[in-house]
Amino acid sequence: MQSTHKIRIEKCRGCNRKLPRTFKYFFPADNPCGFGATCKRCLKEHVKKLKGTKRRCRKCKRLLQATMENFGINRGYLLGTCRQCKHPFYLISVKKYKLRHPKRVWVSKLISAAKWRADKFKVLINPEDIRDLALAFLKNKNKRCPICNNLMTMNGRGIRVASLDKIIPSQGYIKGNIAIICYRCNILKKDGNIKEFENIVKFLKTINNGGIVNV
Repeated sequence: MQSTHKIRIEKCRGCNRKLPRTFKYFFPADNPCGFGATCKRCLKEHVKKLKGTKRRCRKCKRLLQATMENFGINRGYLLGTCRQCKHPFYLISVKKYKLRHPKRVWVSKLISAAKWRADKFKVLINPEDIRDLALAFLKNKNKRCPICNNLMTMNGRGIRVASLDKIIPSQGYIKGNIAIICYRCNILKKDGNIKEFENIVKFLKTINNGGIVNV
């Protein structure tokens, strides 16, 4: 099954065509927004006109070939500042955005990771359901894992970091089949079923004379 997340339609500022906002039609922009506002066809035509010409960087004053490899993209046109000079400012702007909006960044990462897994494993996904669940989790003061009851965090890479789980993996990321649990429980659960977990518990009880082994 293919993923069901909606693809945004973008109007090209060059040819005014309405195209899907994907890598097939648009280049990634040099800003946190994602894509440029001009389609690949118009941008390539613009760069083709500049072929063989040179452009001087406004910051370092170097004279470079007017190509996308040397200059960034903005609204379908090459920037006046080379990539080498612009890169530190881009990193600073992204860092400031993450510091100002940590919750918004966390929700976006949760949805992006789910989209990638949905495309990889060919399961259904509804980003709006994930967003609603994540916002409800953020509003809830009791941020404890529903399985192990440990307090979950939103940052870092520890075993208690909040993560998105598909209750029944084959049904995908849809309402009623998603939950936010800690990373440790998510790894233990993975794609196992109730019968498999019962067999594991039975085995642990057997080898420990009736008591569950702490692993």
